[in-house]
Amino acid sequence: MEYRILKPQNLFLLLCLVAGMAMVFINPPFQTSDEGSHFYKIYGYVEGSLNFKKITVNKEGRSLTFSGQILPSGIVRAVSLYGEMSLDAGKKTSFNKTVKMLSLPLEKDKKVFIAYPVPFYMPFAYFLSVPLVWVLSLFNSPPLFMLYACRLCSLLTYAVIVYYAIKIVPFKKHMFAFIGLLPMAVYTAASVSADGMTNALALLFCAYVFMLAYKKETPLSECLINKKQMFILCLIFFLLMLCKFAYFPLVFMFFLIPSERFKSHQSRYLSFCVLFGLGMIQVCFLLVYHMFVTQGIVSFASTLDKTELFIKAVMHPLSYMLLVFRTILINGFGYLVESIGSFGWDTVKIPPVFAAASYAVLFAGAVVNCGEQALSVRFKDRIILIISALLSVFVTMSVCYLLFTYMPAQKVIDNFQGRYLLPLLPLGLVVFSFKKFCFKTNVFRYFTVIVSCILMIVSAVEIVKRFYI
Repeated sequence: MEYRILKPQNLFLLLCLVAGMAMVFINPPFQTSDEGSHFYKIYGYVEGSLNFKKITVNKEGRSLTFSGQILPSGIVRAVSLYGEMSLDAGKKTSFNKTVKMLSLPLEKDKKVFIAYPVPFYMPFAYFLSVPLVWVLSLFNSPPLFMLYACRLCSLLTYAVIVYYAIKIVPFKKHMFAFIGLLPMAVYTAASVSADGMTNALALLFCAYVFMLAYKKETPLSECLINKKQMFILCLIFFLLMLCKFAYFPLVFMFFLIPSERFKSHQSRYLSFCVLFGLGMIQVCFLLVYHMFVTQGIVSFASTLDKTELFIKAVMHPLSYMLLVFRTILINGFGYLVESIGSFGWDTVKIPPVFAAASYAVLFAGAVVNCGEQALSVRFKDRIILIISALLSVFVTMSVCYLLFTYMPAQKVIDNFQGRYLLPLLPLGLVVFSFKKFCFKTNVFRYFTVIVSCILMIVSAVEIVKRFYI
């Protein structure tokens, strides 16, 4: 009988909280990509603003309008004091400085305008951080105290959601735990951003679909999907879309669920239409909301008109596809390394050998059967998962294209980050699962735990070297 602590979800929870707590405190304030902007947004929501303020300035002889918020000067000052490190890879700090900065006051009575981009998502990504900061603001808590409280809140939320995902997935639980413990996943979860919540919900959505599709229940016709299960599936997808709609193509994973689990083909397609329609309504709403809020505002990375860029891509699809392929060809290896570990505004990356080892473990984990019955995967299922993953990458790159294209003849798409691949890694566990290559062994599941610990230690060392030594 397996000890309770050795269950994959329990091992994950223990290691995630230990490694995550280390990441919370060794990572200097506002040194995760866009952490300052996320913190600004949270405080803006605390003050009851779902809209964004606008300011027009004369820059380089042109009148430009930027989005932002009017916030307490203490918050803006705290972010700016650590801003130099994000621009200078040689800039160092110390724990003593951070301790001293904890006393920096909030100064709610002194407000300043700070410009930052409008996000393509709703406040749900910060749904626990917003009430937490609201309570702390009542006591005039220092900005850095709020920051660390938000980091801990984000970490706990991520850990709980992924714990449940590992618990319900019917196969490869140890590999789900391995993905959840990748340094990049824990690092983003232990920071103030929307990525931690997005990654957690994506893992939960994949786990729930896999449970409905591959859980061993015989015969399937006697285990029809009920309204409660369909409601939960729609709810998880709804929440994921609130965080990042670029993963909308994951909706096609629905067709992994065998038709025998529905009363009829009509019931199956009706259920898909409900899920698809729910996601599409959200996508359209978010796009309209973003267009309304950003009306008259220029991008922080580009002054090119987004509508013109969109029309150009639609009217010249071959040229645009070539741009996407060129971007993947030139930067693909970097994206793979970043998806395992990229820290400090992408100035610190995990050594490539450890990234390669991580992908080797992921591939082996899909092939090796750890004391479980071999997973029977249809060819159609592999095609569905590959298409879902490729479409998600394409949509994410397209969003980056619209936001960060600063020259009409740009050769690659800028600002696509390797961490955007994290939610797609569970799909590979099914795509590369081949029944005839399965080997029954329990050793591999413990090997993945050892590798996770090594990756965390290496990542922590790289972060300490970057910021403190």
